[in-house]
This record gives sequence, C-alpha cells and structure tokens, in this order.
Amino acid sequence: VSTQSTGPACVCVLSSTNMVSVLNQPEIRQALHQISQIGNYSGWFLLGYTDDNTVALKARGNGGVEELVPLLKDNEIQYFVVRILDQDKDGLETGRTVFVTWTGSQVSVLKKGKKATHAATVADFCSPHHATLTATNRNNINTHTIKDRSGPLSGSHIID
Repeated sequence: VSTQSTGPACVCVLSSTNMVSVLNQPEIRQALHQISQIGNYSGWFLLGYTDDNTVALKARGNGGVEELVPLLKDNEIQYFVVRILDQDKDGLETGRTVFVTWTGSQVSVLKKGKKATHAATVADFCSPHHATLTATNRNNINTHTIKDRSGPLSGSHIID
C-alpha cells in the first residue's frame, strides 16, 4: 500500500456545473492503466477529498479490495477503483474493473447532498470501468460482494 501526496501535480475542473477538481491526474491515470492491464486480476486506488470540491489520489495497492477497506473513513465520502477476478461466458479468467463510491456512516445529510453530483463526474474521469457501485457498509465490502453486485445481471448496485 502506498499513499500519495496531495500536492497539485495537475488541477482540472471536470465540470463547471459540478465544480469538482481532480489533483494528481497523471498518477490517477497511471493507476487506472496499471490495474486495468490484461492478465491483471487485482489492484486498487483510493480517491478522497482535500477540500469541499477537490479530489486527489490518497492511496493505491496491488492486493485485493480487502487491503483497501481499512482506509475507508466513516466521516468521509471517498471513491475507489478495484480490479477483481471474473470469468467470461466461456469460463475463461478475465478481470473486471469496478468504480465504487463510499459514503461513510457518519457523513451528514447536508454533505451527502453537496457531494451527490460529484460521484458521476469522478466516475467518468476514472473510466473505463465495467460497473459503478455505491457502498455504505464497510463490513460487506469484499471481493465476493463486489463481483456479485457489479455483474451485468445484478439487481442491486449498492453494497449496504
């Protein structure tokens, strides 16, 4: 697990209506590229707020989602991208990249409302990915649940 500085390596407002900026854009793109490689079935990176409208790379790792869960904060909204092992229709191993919005249990209703429009913008920046999920219960964030909820036939894209 490595953590990243929040210095402004690159600042860009992604949407004038959502007013969310992303720092460390080259590092985020590199992290996405690294975990999305063909033949890679693990890896993740975590984004968090440095202020009300700025998101930055906070940490990254080569392990599974279980390695990242301890970094999720109950009083914050954070975003992460994780790569998991999947199988295609022929039963061959393949990777699935999933974007997840984490909303901690102690995040106020006001803060949830203010940040609601940011999730889609950040997800677009972290594309491509196979699925987008929302998580509110850290105890249920694991490879099995992410695989289940991110599947094309999943009825729910919420980890609660």
